Amino acid sequence: RSKLHLKPKTGEKSTAIDMHNNKTTPKLSNITAIDTRPQAVLPPAIIVDNPPLPYDTYEALLAAIPQDITP
Repeated sequence: RSKLHLKPKTGEKSTAIDMHNNKTTPKLSNITAIDTRPQAVLPPAIIVDNPPLPYDTYEALLAAIPQDITP
């Protein structure tokens, strides 16, 4: 029998759901989603002023960002 264990928030009890005989229905606020994807290393943000810059300026800004970013 498979059970789904939900990670509780601080101070709350853990909840186990029996998948074949579901008598416990957890509140949605008790479920904490865990993102297991690897964290991407993002390039520095480009802050765009108003009014917009000419297209060539964006090209120059993007070209200035290193492409071989490693963690």
